[in-house]
Amino acid sequence: MQKYRFLDHIGEVEFNAYGKDEKEAIENAFCAIRDTMFKKTRIKPNKKIVIKQNGYDKNDTIWKFLEKIIEIIYTKKIFPIKLKIRELRDNYIEGLLFYVEDVSYQIDEIKAISPSNLFIKKKNNRYILHVIADV
Repeated sequence: MQKYRFLDHIGEVEFNAYGKDEKEAIENAFCAIRDTMFKKTRIKPNKKIVIKQNGYDKNDTIWKFLEKIIEIIYTKKIFPIKLKIRELRDNYIEGLLFYVEDVSYQIDEIKAISPSNLFIKKKNNRYILHVIADV
């Protein structure tokens, strides 16, 4: 299954991330964000951080969770490698972010994730997470 697909959008990055379940769709959205911001390279992570996020519903929680990942990238100056969602409820996400402390691979910026058009839905036995990011 395709992890994500970029859509045409002027001035911003828009994509659909796919998964067999909601956790995988969020992990694949992370891959789209990472692949927008950093050169593709094979590097093994040597550090990890637990990310916990609450929200008032599932879409709000996913939006805040993705925003928190972007904040961590900039504040800790890291190259994120992999995300593993450990727990997902309507108003809570917990994930493990694997990374290295190296931003030399960064090629572009994502300023923010737009909350207004973010949604997750099930269609044809797979989940689709729609995201628009400000660049």
